[in-house]
Amino acid sequence: MTIIYLHGFNSDSSSITIKEIRKEIPGLVSISYDYINADIAFEEVRLLVEDTLKKDPELILAGTSLGGFWANYFAQKYQLKCLLVNPAINPSVTLQKAVEFSPLLNYNSGETREFTFENADAYKKFEVPVEFGINRTIVLGKNDEVIDYRKSEEIYMNKGRIILTEEGHRIEDYGRIIHILKDFVHEK
Repeated sequence: MTIIYLHGFNSDSSSITIKEIRKEIPGLVSISYDYINADIAFEEVRLLVEDTLKKDPELILAGTSLGGFWANYFAQKYQLKCLLVNPAINPSVTLQKAVEFSPLLNYNSGETREFTFENADAYKKFEVPVEFGINRTIVLGKNDEVIDYRKSEEIYMNKGRIILTEEGHRIEDYGRIIHILKDFVHEK
């Protein structure tokens, strides 16, 4: 069973979260998708998911923040299990805050990139309602300084298993994430 883990905004596949999870789940798949351009991100993630599904129809999707947004989007599209960690709900709105910090420095790659209101607005067309019937677990940090966990909890209520933690936006209890992913793998 393949697990794809999608990084968050202004990150990449060399993030500490992905590195820590990969220590326990060596086959974890991840790419550095273009988080600035929503259309390009969509295509990059879509191709990865579709190519992986051809080889493994029991694919599991996971992601943090913006990666959680994409994981949920494609889990719904292809009826896949997913783990969402502090998932972005409406990136077209929440990412507008990032514009004032542009150009953005990616601490993993060292790359600096511009991010505009137009970039944030481009996410709007991918913001679909959260559906019932998906096997999903949602981990929400009650001290998340980026996304109000109560809004996420309300949106995902009865649409998956919600786990509340005392952590912030960056979840550092990698053991919990690894445990959930391993449970998904062994689930029938």
